Amino acid sequence: MAFSCGKEPKEVDFLSVAAYVVGKEYCNSNEAEDYWIVDCSVAPNTPQLGGAVMVDGTTYVNALKVKELSEHSKIIGARVLFDYRVISPNPVVSENCTVDTPIVYALKELFILNQFELR
Repeated sequence: MAFSCGKEPKEVDFLSVAAYVVGKEYCNSNEAEDYWIVDCSVAPNTPQLGGAVMVDGTTYVNALKVKELSEHSKIIGARVLFDYRVISPNPVVSENCTVDTPIVYALKELFILNQFELR
């Protein structure tokens, strides 16, 4: 619920989660179509939303994949707050890759409504 002075509380119809950007997939020759990998372990007590994955030798236990990550967040280690309504119920695997040596991950997809850089 959100509160405002003198008004009835408004029901919020989305959820938020903070995450670190930890890597990206390499599947498409047009990199704008690739997923980015985020780990939802920025805030303590974050519920288990994603799955375990190893990226560049490091294991993350609450990882998801996202598309349409803002340009200023496409930095490994960036902290981002996502507003969302939907996380896919099952892991998504990128198919029909157009690069010679694809790197893809089987993770659930978070569908971004809004995103904000965390400092």
